[in-house]
Amino acid sequence: MEESVIYLVKLQCGVRQGGVLSPFLFAIYVDDLIVNLHDKRLECSVGGSYIGCLMYADDLVFLSASLTVLQQMVDVCEQEMTYLDIKFNASKSMVYYCKARRKLCDNIRLFGVDLQFVSTVKYLGVYIESANTFKLSLLESQSKISGQQMVSFTSAT
Repeated sequence: MEESVIYLVKLQCGVRQGGVLSPFLFAIYVDDLIVNLHDKRLECSVGGSYIGCLMYADDLVFLSASLTVLQQMVDVCEQEMTYLDIKFNASKSMVYYCKARRKLCDNIRLFGVDLQFVSTVKYLGVYIESANTFKLSLLESQSKISGQQMVSFTSAT
């Protein structure tokens, strides 16, 4: 019989940064968050499809038609992430407001920290700008292309 050596390794962190399977494995790990948001009907839907939460790897976006529902979504996220022992960096988290002018309203809080309201947000390398129309700016992410490229959608108000 052949002798073998067994090494015990204690895992102390998440999936490997930049690994091919990392986004997929992380999505499986946090899938309950998305399921809970959907089950609680905290969602934004288009044509009957749930789009209240967009996620790629550890980049997470909540979509909501109201700040009240958005805060409820953040609260569910806090509970789920606490259970999974995942920490959020409130300084990297923000609330993007889709109107050109934001009315005074209550702040959205993540683990007791007020999130900053912003008029431009970068998600997966694409800048989304606040205006009366929905605009995606590709200028920042495509520095080799001359001139600014902008994709616009008219918002239904």
